[in-house]
Amino acid sequence: MNDSVDRFPIGFAVGTGQDRRLGAVRRTALRSCLGPGPDFDGGGMKRLVLVLALFACLPAQAEPTGRWWSGFGQGNLEYGIKNDSAGSDEFYIACMQDRTYISLRIGGVEPKQGQSAIVTIGPDEFEVQLGKDGYVETASHVGYDTFRAWWAAMRAGANMRVRLSTGQSTNFTLKGAAKILPRDACETDFQR
Repeated sequence: MNDSVDRFPIGFAVGTGQDRRLGAVRRTALRSCLGPGPDFDGGGMKRLVLVLALFACLPAQAEPTGRWWSGFGQGNLEYGIKNDSAGSDEFYIACMQDRTYISLRIGGVEPKQGQSAIVTIGPDEFEVQLGKDGYVETASHVGYDTFRAWWAAMRAGANMRVRLSTGQSTNFTLKGAAKILPRDACETDFQR
């Protein structure tokens, strides 16, 4: 083959003479496997490979980083924010049909049952004991009151600082939280 041939990852060769005939054989073989499709000439194939390479380079993540998001996964409402794409700092609210809780991950550490967390939003400070699975639970009257006050503070505040009893801490922006979190908080376990 001569040096003017462009090589593509899926085995197409585009050039002149013998190389072009070899490319035609490969295109015919590809069409027999995939069925009719676009003409895989040199320019079209280069564009196709470029587009596929760009999609392969894009990060695949469900939630954005640095801003509040909401979703409806497997029949559950969920809200949250991640500070980085690795998810080492994450604040997650699950509003399920049978359970409502808040999950925290700070510096890659998920707290354990019995540990505490202090959340500061403006002048408001919330100290919570982490229950089952290390989550902030909402089954008690105190959990219900704390969850509702916390929810209102997140909608109105600008910044939220979370400190775990293990020493890890981080700040989450609350910019955009009022647009994501509905005015009325999720139904808590205490209300069920």
